[in-house]
Amino acid sequence: MQIFGFSPAEIAATQERIGATFTISDKLRNRRTALMTNVYTALEAGDNQAMSEAYDAIDKFNEANPSYAINPASLRASFRERRRRVMEAVNGIYLPRNLRIATEEILAEPY
Repeated sequence: MQIFGFSPAEIAATQERIGATFTISDKLRNRRTALMTNVYTALEAGDNQAMSEAYDAIDKFNEANPSYAINPASLRASFRERRRRVMEAVNGIYLPRNLRIATEEILAEPY
């Protein structure tokens, strides 16, 4: 990169910014997923107290991250996807369709 006029310090600073950006986005994504999981788990268990606590936590998350807020549509989509995965799981293991087909083909081969 030095031949293009970038100093090692500039490259290091850029890589540090990229790493920080990834870390922050990864934490936000994981927190958002965990909050939606909490609502789903409470709903499936019929636990009203846990449901209330999960929605309170979502409200706090939404206040802090309005551009990445959890809304009713995203919750519905999350629940629909979770239920689909449960229905498609084989022996408690979910595999995407193409991977499931490939795995079944390999397992069907004689040893």
